[in-house]
Amino acid sequence: MIHRRKSMHSTGYLNDVGMIRRHRYFEFNVNNTQIISGLFSTLSGQEISVDWGDGSARSTYSGTNQAWSHDYGSAGNYVVRIFGSVALTQFRMDRSGADISFDIANLPVGLTYFSCLGNNTVTGDIANLPPGITTFACWGSNTISDYSGKTWTTKPAIFYLVPVSPGGLSTAEVDQLLIDFDDDLTWASGDVITLTGANAARSSASDAAVANMVAEGATVTTN
Repeated sequence: MIHRRKSMHSTGYLNDVGMIRRHRYFEFNVNNTQIISGLFSTLSGQEISVDWGDGSARSTYSGTNQAWSHDYGSAGNYVVRIFGSVALTQFRMDRSGADISFDIANLPVGLTYFSCLGNNTVTGDIANLPPGITTFACWGSNTISDYSGKTWTTKPAIFYLVPVSPGGLSTAEVDQLLIDFDDDLTWASGDVITLTGANAARSSASDAAVANMVAEGATVTTN
């Protein structure tokens, strides 16, 4: 018997022995870029298969902190598809100058670690991050611009959102994110929340939330 695992981000199937059968994929665009690289991690015993979008052979990855890279030969535009993405737990893109783009609502539902540097042009609403995310770091040229509110059930102990214009959260959104973090989660020494870049400055509405999280040990940095 095959059971279907549903998700708004990615779907897959579990068979009777618990193995994930690849179904859909996580897709991102490569924009005027020659080389992309980073790290993948997968669930134990599972693998992902990457179609680089240029007609070359697929690459497969399985395990923790698997280095990945692809050289297109010259800068161009491509669509990369990660098949079996329901098994993906870490997505890291750290190539300086590389530009990839996608909406964070499309990240695989099982992802716990997300880091995207380079000249990425990632977009979306922070509320649509995967529910189990524990590390979120988005720098580069991302234009993430929304936070519609959510109940956080897992603490993103490392949370960096540093967008560029026209991205950035409004003052009300920065305040609400900080208030939700405080209301829903318990923070500790070593936890980091950074909301700088094109994000608006927070207001006094989030003073109490920030004070609580700092008292618990977190480092909170805003504009």
